[in-house]
Amino acid sequence: MRGSILMLNGLVDCKPNNDTIPLRGGIDIKRNDGLTGTIHFDWREDQMLLKMMLLYLLLFLPIVQSTVHCVRINFSRTSLKIKYLIKCFLRTSRNSQYVLQVNTNEEPKVSLRGSEQMYFELKITSDKRKNGMRKHKKCMFNEKIDTFWIHSEDVINEWMNLVKTAIEIFKFIEHIVIFHIDTFPMRNKDIVDFIKSLTPSIESCDFHGETETDEDVEYFLNNLNVTEFVGFNLKLSDHFTFPQDNFLEGFTIDPGNWLTFDKLLRLKGSEFYIHDSPITNQELNLFLLLWMTSQCHQNLGYLLININDPQSLVTIFNLPHERINPDVERIGR
Repeated sequence: MRGSILMLNGLVDCKPNNDTIPLRGGIDIKRNDGLTGTIHFDWREDQMLLKMMLLYLLLFLPIVQSTVHCVRINFSRTSLKIKYLIKCFLRTSRNSQYVLQVNTNEEPKVSLRGSEQMYFELKITSDKRKNGMRKHKKCMFNEKIDTFWIHSEDVINEWMNLVKTAIEIFKFIEHIVIFHIDTFPMRNKDIVDFIKSLTPSIESCDFHGETETDEDVEYFLNNLNVTEFVGFNLKLSDHFTFPQDNFLEGFTIDPGNWLTFDKLLRLKGSEFYIHDSPITNQELNLFLLLWMTSQCHQNLGYLLININDPQSLVTIFNLPHERINPDVERIGR
């Protein structure tokens, strides 16, 4: 039997826009202050789940005003390898504010994004054949990505130099770190220490890996304060506990084998995307009751979580609720 998905959306009274979706049917529950939550069930493989995840990505895109800005660069402080590449980016992006994304995959990269939907990527490669290679592609939502490759015998040190140069030159409104714990395992702590030396706080991070170890993830989160979003796309031990207690806009946890009911209650956030957690139907029922009585997650905006016993949904709804006619369309955020 496939595990099903529970989705809880807060209803809003407004016209459809880029931040809203139409809702049909579902099961309504009400919080004691009048806020309504609507619950739907779906299968994980269903396209609707994928669409909801896509909506989540759109909601987290920063809204940036486009302004013409002149950037003065002291090229004497930059590597000659990237001098030409930075000039190319400045010719295509005239925004005074940028988003920085750094990635520690096999070809570590630094990505810059302006409000013109233009992405500029620099990848460090150990493959000499790729040195100087350039690739341009267009993606969904009119996004344009220019990718350049730079060869180096020491890809991590070259990547660090590139990250440092980018931070010295540009004013970033957001810092995103995609951390692959398996790619350079002997350098993971060096990478964290390096990022901390440049900025002790980042907006978003995403963890990836196959090695089931908590150490590198814990070191990252104990040394870098994350303010908006954390994604766990790797398996951690059942003993893992999220070490930060600040409020975040969102969590993605897949798999959530470590996320017990008590740990879920301690997470502070607005949006949760949870797969493969051990949380039972009885615990989901208690979670909803606590939410309805404003005893937990009062800022909850969206919840997606697996259901381990689809045959006993009645257990979850042992609480006041109302089933909505599927022919009735409403607007949900």
